[in-house]
Amino acid sequence: MEVLSPSTEGYDRGKKFISYTSIPSFTEYLLVSQDEVLVEQRVRLAPQEWRQRFFRHLEDSVILVGGIVLALSVIYAGVKLG
Repeated sequence: MEVLSPSTEGYDRGKKFISYTSIPSFTEYLLVSQDEVLVEQRVRLAPQEWRQRFFRHLEDSVILVGGIVLALSVIYAGVKLG
């Protein structure tokens, strides 16, 4: 899970993610915006195939690869969005 900041967002979405994909056990990547309610989930489907989903509402929940349900209301609890 990466919390995005203006100075690292491009790197986290690009080169860092590409680097992580070379790790066979790396199967899921969450990118969390700190400026708005937005969680991006990337899940490995095959060695070079990823599914990307976006969650934009506090009522949404992300179901992680292991079956854990992560509510956006929990992720953003106490966060002042601007």
